[in-house]
Amino acid sequence: MTRALTASIAAIVALLLAAAAQGAPATTAEATDYAIKLFSPAKVGDKYKVTATGTDRQEQTQTPAGGEAQKAVEEYTVQFVGVAEIAEVDKAGSATKVTYAVEKCDRIAGDEKTQIVAAGKSIVQTHKDGENVYTVDDEALAEPVAKALNVIMPNLDPDMPNSDELIGTKDRQKVGASWAVNAESLAKALSGKLAVKAQDIQGTCKLVDVKLEGGRQWLHVEAEVTARNIQIPVPNSTTTKGVLTLKTSGLWPADAVGEGRSQTGEVRLEATVVAKDANGNEVTVDIVNSQKTRTQAQKLEK
Repeated sequence: MTRALTASIAAIVALLLAAAAQGAPATTAEATDYAIKLFSPAKVGDKYKVTATGTDRQEQTQTPAGGEAQKAVEEYTVQFVGVAEIAEVDKAGSATKVTYAVEKCDRIAGDEKTQIVAAGKSIVQTHKDGENVYTVDDEALAEPVAKALNVIMPNLDPDMPNSDELIGTKDRQKVGASWAVNAESLAKALSGKLAVKAQDIQGTCKLVDVKLEGGRQWLHVEAEVTARNIQIPVPNSTTTKGVLTLKTSGLWPADAVGEGRSQTGEVRLEATVVAKDANGNEVTVDIVNSQKTRTQAQKLEK
């Protein structure tokens, strides 16, 4: 059950996060208002040097009626270094195919470090039937490897709302100003693996600062979201508690040209599900899923 939620959580993280590179504050930012433009159309051939780290923790406690609780915990970290190239985009400018020239791609669990894709290989990422798809040498990667990559890779679903639709605003904002997230779009974005109503989503975005880096201005925007009464659509089950929290912080280019330089964020899902086992007996499952990610992306000149 928890595995089915991983891709959905990773998708939300990838969709909402933005750049978080450090830079010097703009001294006149407080007196200026800015257009909040977060989505920048991708172009075929754009290349980025990518360094990504993501930690996924899944905790599940199953308690049968009248029985003892059994707890299972899985936690691992994924580390990736390589060059991403936009191979295909849709009419809106969202990437639909990305290739990654791998320099490093490891999975770390405890003291065990495993190379999941060898250096020198090329990962091709696409999207099909609601899931990210990864291939190397025209062969689909095994489910555990794809699951690990979902922690750090962006979601390429063309039907998902973009960042402007999720946490943007049409009104110009000054440093320190706040605005509400788009609950309707967030409910749609979560609907792949979870069910939640827009009325149960609350969140605030804030223009924290404007920074100068490389001769450009970058908008430092933070967002915090809480979604309550989440239902996990598992057959013959009821979700009695479901809460998802998300915190993001990052930099977007003030001129809305190009992508940000990195991604950071934290998402946590807590839920209690009452279901039936194979024999029809009631089982209570307590779920705690969390992910923390940081991705730095530096655009490469052609």
